[in-house]
Amino acid sequence: MERTKTQGDTTLAPRPTLVFALTIAALAFRVAAYASPSRFIAIVDPLALPLGALGLLHLVCGVWVWRAFPSSLTRVYLLTGLGGCIHWGGSIGGFGQGAEIAFLVLYLAATAMADGAFLDLALRYPPSTRWRSRVPTWAFYVLALVTACCIPVAPFVSTGLVEAGLGLVIMVAMAMSILGGIVFLVKWVRATPDERRAYALTPIVGALLLSTVLDLLGDEGVLPGPADAWTLPYALVPVTLAWAILRMRSAE
Repeated sequence: MERTKTQGDTTLAPRPTLVFALTIAALAFRVAAYASPSRFIAIVDPLALPLGALGLLHLVCGVWVWRAFPSSLTRVYLLTGLGGCIHWGGSIGGFGQGAEIAFLVLYLAATAMADGAFLDLALRYPPSTRWRSRVPTWAFYVLALVTACCIPVAPFVSTGLVEAGLGLVIMVAMAMSILGGIVFLVKWVRATPDERRAYALTPIVGALLLSTVLDLLGDEGVLPGPADAWTLPYALVPVTLAWAILRMRSAE
């Protein structure tokens, strides 16, 4: 890849100092959630550490890929990593109910950001497609921004209203995540064999399908062991996407 092409796109990427600050914040959230889990969204031992590590894997992949090739595409992938780091491993508790609710809303805002960025990434990748240009960028992140804006007032709202609002956030975020997977699948179906090899679409779709099927079977009790253990194969998704993006950019 020509260095001038990479440098020409760096204006589309966030500043390193901002990325560093967000990375430290995500790590702090993950460590605090492990040390003092929330009673609302808590991942109990022995899965707290593996699922926390899954969150850290998302963060490492996001920062690694962005640092290798700063661009609009890798910036979006970085957002999935930052949000995924906070999502996997539970939320923070133990600081009083008001603070716990505020951290829970922050947790769900990060989850919505990760899922919105994943849908944004699915529409952007591969860069040769033109689906992304039909949807404004801000549309993928409205849910995360609205949820984040509710953090200061959430502790003072009735529990029933908070639960209803957060339930809606979870459903919409999950819908964006599922839609992102569908977009990748449709792109795989429409792609030529050469495009599938060049952009590693087959490994990406394979990782998405395998991890989703295992998660669903685990939830239904078909597979042995705790249901949450079968979310660990989602580790395949950030690793496969990181490999595919780096492979594509290196070949340019």
